[in-house]
Order: sequence, then structure tokens, then C-alpha cells
Amino acid sequence: MNTRNFSSVALTISLFLIILGCGGVAYSAILQVPEQHATITRALSEASSGDTIRVAAGTYFEHITMKQGVILEGGWDADFSKRDPASFTSTIDGAREKGSVVTGADNAVLDGFTVIHGSLLENDDESVGSGIYSKGTAPVIRNNNIRDNEPSGIFCDNSKAVITDNRISNNAQAGIYMLKGSSLKISGNTIWGNKYSGIGNGKKPQSQFEIYNNTIFNNERSGINAESGTGIIRNNLIYKNKRSGIRCVPMPVTLYNNTIVGNGWSGILVEDPAAVPTIKNNVITHNIDAGIRAHGKGYDHNLLFANGETGACDPRLLWCVKPQFGGFGDETSYLRTKNIIADPLYVDQDGDDYHLKAGSPAIDAGDKKLNSTMRTCRPPWVRPEMIWVYTADP
Repeated sequence: MNTRNFSSVALTISLFLIILGCGGVAYSAILQVPEQHATITRALSEASSGDTIRVAAGTYFEHITMKQGVILEGGWDADFSKRDPASFTSTIDGAREKGSVVTGADNAVLDGFTVIHGSLLENDDESVGSGIYSKGTAPVIRNNNIRDNEPSGIFCDNSKAVITDNRISNNAQAGIYMLKGSSLKISGNTIWGNKYSGIGNGKKPQSQFEIYNNTIFNNERSGINAESGTGIIRNNLIYKNKRSGIRCVPMPVTLYNNTIVGNGWSGILVEDPAAVPTIKNNVITHNIDAGIRAHGKGYDHNLLFANGETGACDPRLLWCVKPQFGGFGDETSYLRTKNIIADPLYVDQDGDDYHLKAGSPAIDAGDKKLNSTMRTCRPPWVRPEMIWVYTADP
């Protein structure tokens, strides 16, 4: 073979290898609504895994199904030069048809939308509805405003959704509802004014959850109703719900570093008399029925105050102690479990500012064994120097 032919063959082989190699490269596209696609649904039909759909401010009367691996971003201005969901509201409104407004998909992201007017649609084999409906899928739902839906704001059936930094309000039943073996991470959300619980669950098999750094208030039932689910509830602010702050039915449930104030029933209610929960490092005050109603076991290193309508009572008196713990304990027994009965010294309880003032008896009074976890999981409403746990020097 002469030199010219050899070079030609080598070039051909090189081009083939380049083309072959490039065949495995995935390129991400950005699609724009309504500039390039009139509706979100049309953009989703053209999108592939790894693509991002940017949606400008406006109201979109659609019912959409998310697409695996595709990111949906609301909150863009008209020329897609700036994104601010608070200023440029992208609303998906389901008012024109029954059913859920958004249906989830695996590894898909819904970010920065207002989702309203989901409704219940009853089919022969199942009923679907809510603002966002995730059945057997694992979407990421973040930074959305989810309100005025029925039955729930977010409904999860055997789902592995990640639900973070949303505002969820005024839904016909729960703000977030999980059932049938869901496994959810729920963090950083503000959940209020829902007609049932802020977060609820039911129907076996039991669901698993990690619920942390949420603010849950003014819901018509409990703040969190764990009727058929187990897991960890930590670092939440839960106040002024009509029923209990946290209601637990099955076990095990671990509750720590929550602030639970002014709920209509107990701050924490454990219904199973045989259950032994783990309840540590919580501030629980001004709840109407009791601070902790857990059949006299499973709690230590908590601060309680003015539960059971006792007001600022003297913890050396039996009538002061018993209402804090649902009728259990006496003037000395609660001390053996390192619980405290004292005013936590909130900055402004009337204004719902539950930061702790300097000198609060809660500061540095928690279980030292939980120190490493607590230091990385500080509630967002607590100033660094005002943490209700033991804090060692950095």
C-alpha cells in the first residue's frame, strides 16, 4: 500500500471512530415556553432526558405529566434573560379539567411554579387528583407555591419524591399526603392553612419519611399526622394547628429538635400505649391538652412549659408536672430523664417569633450524644447561638 492510500484509510478510520464515539454523547437542550413552544405539554413532548424547559411568567391552563430526566423551571421573564419565581409567576392552573395538575415522573424536576386548582377525578379503577400526583415515581418538587387544590396539595402513592422549599397552603385536605409504602424526604417547606393536616399519611404498607426543617402552622387538623408511617421528624417549627402538633400511631418514630407551640391537642401524641418512641431535645410549650402524651415513656432532654393550660406554674408542684406529660410523672421523676419545665424565653411569642433569647434554659441543655447530628441540622428559625441542644466548641 502506498503512502497516499495508507493516509486515506487512516483518515477514514479516524472519522469513523470519531462519529462512533460521538454517538454516545448526550447533548442537553433548553426549550422555552411560550417563545418556542406554545404550551408546557408541547415542550415536554419534544424534550429528552437531560433537557431543561424554561417557562415564562403567565397562566397555563394545562394538566401536565412530567418526563423522566427533564427539568421544568418556572419564573422566567418574557425574554428569558432573568429568573425570579417571586416576581415572574408561572402558574399551572387545572381549573378547566378535572384531575391532578401535575403528574410526576422519575428523576424529573418541578421548580418555581404556582400549581392551583387540581381536583378529584374518579375513574373505574382509581381516583386521581391534587395539585401534584406522584404514583410509583421519584420526582423532585422544589420551590413551588402549591395551593387551592383538592384533595391535597401533593399526593404520593408508593412514591419516592423529594419535596423541598415549597409553600403549600389552603388545600382541601392535607398539604402533603403519603400512602402505600411511600418513602419521602420533606424539607424546608412552609405548610399552612390546609383543611386537614399539614403532612398526613395512611393506608398500608407503612410509608417511610424524613421530615425536617419545615414550618407547619394553622392547619385544621394536626401539623404532622403519622397514621401509617415511620421515620424521623426533626428540626421543625410546628405551631397553632387545631389538633396535635405531631400525632404518631405506628412505631418506631424518632422526634428531635422540634419546636412545638400552641397546638389544640397535645404537642406530641403517641397513641400506642405499648410503643416506646424516641423524643429528645424538643421545646414543647403552650399546647392545650399536654406537652407530650406518650404513656410515660420514650422521652428525655426536652423542655416543656405551660402545657395543659397550666400557665407559668411551679414545677415543684404535682399539678404543674402531670399536665406536661399527659398525666404521667411527678415532681421528681421528670428530672431523672433530664427534662426541664421552664419558660424557654421566646423572642416574641405573640408575633410567632420562636427564637430563644439569651439566657434561655434550653440553650446547651440537650442530649450530648446527639451533638454531631444537631450541629449540622440547625432549624432555620434558630440563631446559631440559640440552639436547643448541647453544642461543643467548633
